[in-house]
This record gives sequence, structure tokens and C-alpha cells, in this order.
Amino acid sequence: MSMRYTGQPVPIDGKRKFSAKEASQGAQSMAFLRSREGKSIQERGQSPQQAIRRFVVMFAVSLALGASPMAQAQYQAAPAAPTSAERDALLEHLRLVIPDETRKVAPKVLSDFVNRYLQRAKRSGLDDVNRQTYYLLLALYTSGKGIERPEVKALMAHPPVSDDAFNDALTNLPQAVWESGKPLWDTAAAP
Repeated sequence: MSMRYTGQPVPIDGKRKFSAKEASQGAQSMAFLRSREGKSIQERGQSPQQAIRRFVVMFAVSLALGASPMAQAQYQAAPAAPTSAERDALLEHLRLVIPDETRKVAPKVLSDFVNRYLQRAKRSGLDDVNRQTYYLLLALYTSGKGIERPEVKALMAHPPVSDDAFNDALTNLPQAVWESGKPLWDTAAAP
């Protein structure tokens, strides 16, 4: 019996239908397994049914790991240090958002400051430029002191995933957080 993939959801055990994207990921997983083992089903002495069962189990496990943030957290490596390209992109974004203020800070000082707080943002799970920008704005407006406040540490333990929710959370922090330090451009003026 030959089966052909049509791109339509495929019923498995009559309970779950996999989308075309999931089926494509499954096909990639199967190709990866074959390339890793270097043997075809026949060479391993498996029947097609055994291979399909093995594939379904491995595919279900990969879906479970990919779908569950808890499972992902267990198997994810620590976030990589920001690359110079990421830092430079964030610097350019900050220069567009607060141009006058960023001009007042020496380029090396600003770059080092952004790199340090970008690392912290990434460790907290902020992997998009918008939330990183909001986080860096708090750091810049308080010379980093606002980031050390318990309210911010509690927020960063489980930061909101959406840009708007994260921005709202930072905006709604107590005024004492925003007044906890002088802005970086007042403490590290450009030459």
C-alpha cells in the first residue's frame, strides 16, 4: 500500500489531525533520522508499520517539546550573548526613539551600556527588539538603577510576551522606579 502526502491534515488514530506544517515538520524529522542513522527501513530490518510507529512516537515527542514552554525551558540552552549586530540594531533603534538623549552619551559608553543590559534582557527571555527597547529605555532613564528595583526584578522573572503588555507593565511601575537614578546622559555626557 502506498501513501502519498497531499498537504492536507492527516488523521492519526482517528483522534488528532496534523496540519500541513506539522506534517512537513514530521517529514523533516523522519529525513533527519534517516540521515543520522544512514540506513533505510529495509536495511534496519524494520517493517513499514514499525517505522511508522517509531516515527509517530518521535514526532509526538517533538511536537510536545515544541509546544510546551515548560518542556522548551528544560531543553533550551542559555540564551547566547548578544551579537554585535543585535547590539548595533538596538543602538540604532534607540537613536531613532530618543535621538537627542543618545547624542549626549559618548558612543563607547552607550555601546557598552546597551550591551550589558541587552545581555540581561536576553537572559530574562526578551528576544524581540521592541521589548528589549522598552527594557533599555528604563535602564537608560535610570542609569541602570531602575532595573535593580524589586518591582522590576519581579516583572522580569515572568515578563509579558506581547509588546503592548510588556510596555504597559513597565509604564505602570511605581514612579519611584523611574526616579531611582539619573538618566545615563546626565551622568555620562559625551565629550
